[in-house]
Amino acid sequence: LEFRRVLFRSRQVFLKPLPADQFAGAKASLETALSWQTSSQRLLELASVELSEALALELGDARRRAILDGAELHLSQSLTQNPASSIAWYDLARVRMLKGADGRQVAEALLESIYASPGLRLLWLPRAELLMRYWRFLDEGELQAFQTQLRAISTESAAVRTSLFEAALGLGGMRMAAAAISDDAAAREVFDRLKDELGTRSPRRPGLN
Repeated sequence: LEFRRVLFRSRQVFLKPLPADQFAGAKASLETALSWQTSSQRLLELASVELSEALALELGDARRRAILDGAELHLSQSLTQNPASSIAWYDLARVRMLKGADGRQVAEALLESIYASPGLRLLWLPRAELLMRYWRFLDEGELQAFQTQLRAISTESAAVRTSLFEAALGLGGMRMAAAAISDDAAAREVFDRLKDELGTRSPRRPGLN
């Protein structure tokens, strides 16, 4: 139950992380389970807890890098057993980003997550928002795949579409979003309205456009 609770919180990307000292029990439970029998799911769960533990530490904490290294190793092992895990690929991208990896490596993991499960709604917005930061590392074919994903997200619901467009306008993904909805008049209307509203509310965040 403890590691399930921590795992749930580790999936809440935008929530404040739990205190670092609350992860020991969850990690011990998963490590014990893995000592009995290895599985891609348990490895993914362990990596997810490790990722959330790293996020709970200060940037300068010496333990942070070692924990992220462990999460990356466990995600790689999980993907060796189950390369079709969209969540594992997404978490791998997050770990690589936090470790300061080359942008292409982050983008590749996000693309693999899309290819593995483009319809997984749990990841639609967080995955798209992260890839908006790294779209410049995609080639032409990969950009088309990303735009296809953005089109699918934009047709889900008004609320989801608004969240997507707000992220695009704030994260430098305007060109990607505009290209993805070029044939959708209703979506373009929403996008243009949000763009105008953003321009009157606050300036763009530096370094992300």
